[in-house]
Amino acid sequence: MKNPKISIIIPVYNVEKYLRECLNSVVNQTIQEIEIICVNDGSTDGSAAILEEYAAKDKRIQILTQENGGLSVARNAGMDVAKGEYVAFVDSDDYIDLQLYERVYTKAIVSDAEMTVFFFYRIENSQIVPGYSMLGISPFPITEECEKIKTILHSGNSACSILYKNSFLKENNLRFVPGLIWEDNVFNSLSAYKANKIVFCFERGYYYRQRPGSTTQCRSNHFKWLETMKTFFDNFQGVNLQPETRLFLSSYKLKQLYESYHHLPLFLKRSFAKKVFEIISSEELKLLENFTLDVNAKVRCFYLSMRPTSVKQFIFLLKYWKNVSVDYFVTSIYRMLLRHSCYLQKITQNEEKQVDSTIAQWRNYADEKRVLEVEYDDVGQV
Repeated sequence: MKNPKISIIIPVYNVEKYLRECLNSVVNQTIQEIEIICVNDGSTDGSAAILEEYAAKDKRIQILTQENGGLSVARNAGMDVAKGEYVAFVDSDDYIDLQLYERVYTKAIVSDAEMTVFFFYRIENSQIVPGYSMLGISPFPITEECEKIKTILHSGNSACSILYKNSFLKENNLRFVPGLIWEDNVFNSLSAYKANKIVFCFERGYYYRQRPGSTTQCRSNHFKWLETMKTFFDNFQGVNLQPETRLFLSSYKLKQLYESYHHLPLFLKRSFAKKVFEIISSEELKLLENFTLDVNAKVRCFYLSMRPTSVKQFIFLLKYWKNVSVDYFVTSIYRMLLRHSCYLQKITQNEEKQVDSTIAQWRNYADEKRVLEVEYDDVGQV
């Protein structure tokens, strides 16, 4: 097809169990003017044979074959040959409603937006549940810098739920970074920054399958997520961002890193926390200490308990955790104060009395609760 309306790029790697369902949903789209670019990323199962079978029946299907390079490399290969007015991505273990792209394409044409976002369902244990909520999403075009990035990151942030204008991708040389996990965070945040306009199509027609052991479901990949976050923010180094955007991105970074840390098993927390501080700038810590960043008290305490620098912060930590019904934080904060004994020797006599009094309260409370020393025993040594 010479002038397809949409180029649909499908990376394929060892998904013979799901591939037919995926391809059936794509070839039967009600919008006919599409090209389907299937990138066989070194599959070793029956996926290649299935692709050949479908390509023999439908001339709109183009097969690219390469050695296994990962999702980003496969998507980039598809983008290199895409001729469509717009580009869409479908993962080969997912499927879509038959009318999805006709509706989204119509919205994209009317709005002339570089990015048209839609919504998805999750398939969890054979149950179909809605993905991110549509509530609070603006029905109007989004053009302000911070709002563009914020909205994309808070609405699922999947390349598979966005229709991109092809000329926009090529003019800005937007590519997926190989070797990352959750690479959509990097690609979409930079795309949102460069886009003049983003619109939402309030359609929920993409079915995202969550499989045990998949890249996004593997807990061990939380360490690789650190590299993704580093790349995410390296993209914005030297960029003249508005102050509001810069603050939002810093807040987003700290929240995401904390969430990753929080879901790790205990034996990995210490090494993970050390790496976290390798990608957090001193400027961001100062903003955190001054309560400038938009993070909740639990996130703030996570960082300050490792790097407290003032009596004011000590007292904040102590008062906050006293109101939290999680026992192990009691001895955690107490031990954290003891570890910073060098700092405590530098404070005034009045401040020392305040801290001593608070420590005594914590010690009594800890004895009453018989608190075990867990989790922060490692983190406090960072």
